[in-house]
Amino acid sequence: MKFAQNFLLAVAGIFLALLALELLARWLPPPFDSSQTNPAESCWPPTGWRGNPNFETTIATGNYVHNLKLNSRGMHDTEQPEANPDGRFRILMLGDSFVHAIQVSEPDTAHQILEDTLNHT
Repeated sequence: MKFAQNFLLAVAGIFLALLALELLARWLPPPFDSSQTNPAESCWPPTGWRGNPNFETTIATGNYVHNLKLNSRGMHDTEQPEANPDGRFRILMLGDSFVHAIQVSEPDTAHQILEDTLNHT
């Protein structure tokens, strides 16, 4: 019985500490002005980093050069209507910079390769 009480007390303490850290993090300003370092993205308070809608530029990574274009939702994808009348698969991947993949052209991103594969079977 004593073990269960101690365990619950420890879990409650961890939960309260994480809750306090989350609230503190939400009150802090964005870490830096992204317009000076990465004009393709901006810090959005409700969810964090996101792509800037309708952003276009040329990316040069070593010998690889491609045009980067973000759609009206700030995603590295072609423009997609909300309705899907033809019933094709559409993939949404949420993640970090590896998923965002601005270093490669849109047809070479993991989400586009998966979408193309599912729609050709």
